[in-house]
Amino acid sequence: MALSNGQSVTVQQCTRPYHQILPWLKLAKDTNRPRSDSVVRCCFRGELPYGTSWQDLVMVTISRISPKALHHSVLAFEGDTLESFSTDTQLAMCRMAVENGALGAMCHSGDVAFHCKADLRRPSHISISQYGASQWRKRYAALWSHALELPLDARTVMPVICSPVSQRLLHPVHSVNYAIIGTAMFAPLEELRKLVTLCEGRSIAHGVAGIIVFQSRLLMEQAQNEGLIKRFELAGFQWCMRDELPLYFYQDLAFGFCAASFDMASDALYTEQTFLMSSTQVMLTALNGDL
Repeated sequence: MALSNGQSVTVQQCTRPYHQILPWLKLAKDTNRPRSDSVVRCCFRGELPYGTSWQDLVMVTISRISPKALHHSVLAFEGDTLESFSTDTQLAMCRMAVENGALGAMCHSGDVAFHCKADLRRPSHISISQYGASQWRKRYAALWSHALELPLDARTVMPVICSPVSQRLLHPVHSVNYAIIGTAMFAPLEELRKLVTLCEGRSIAHGVAGIIVFQSRLLMEQAQNEGLIKRFELAGFQWCMRDELPLYFYQDLAFGFCAASFDMASDALYTEQTFLMSSTQVMLTALNGDL
């Protein structure tokens, strides 16, 4: 409706109590604060020893960077160690680094660069961007020219064992009662195939309950079609869906030591008897009965 010449529009100012405005002012101040972001070139050399995996490699790498510096660092994974890793495994490395506090992470696959970063609006979501290798370097040219180098000899990497609460590296315990392996990764089937080769012709130790936790029913069906579930069952492992996992925890898990893979850190594994490690190390622990 058009206004006549004699009419006017009155705008009422919306006010909000000061104690409600202050948090938003603080957020704007922190958001606008210049950050000293940097690129850290993680150069891996040599082949990983038996019993270690790419998960141990990521945990050892981020443990060499302070939490404050890691929060403003983009990790660039490179080196001849990655030549034997598939693209999915390298993407899983990037995601794991971001989940543990890195600002971002990237990896190469030929002339293509994949960049992972956390979504500030949805912290649980990690986005993946694909660039040409030269295009990515141009995008981060200012940071790349002052990139820090972090060399690491993969042959010296040892299995990492830490607490789900403090993420501190811990000394191994003598024995475990539970071994829980999750599949919440970029390359779950590839990881399960590697684990099956470790337990081929063997069975889990006496007194150890081994559980394979599937992220989705589709993944479970794919593993079943390949015969992976049957081979795990022959080794003595049970399996369940992720939403069925509390059925195991509410029995007697709190009364025994538990070895769990890193991707199970957020699933109610916050007991003093829980130890996080790579899925490869969990499998070896289940087979040997101790660490």
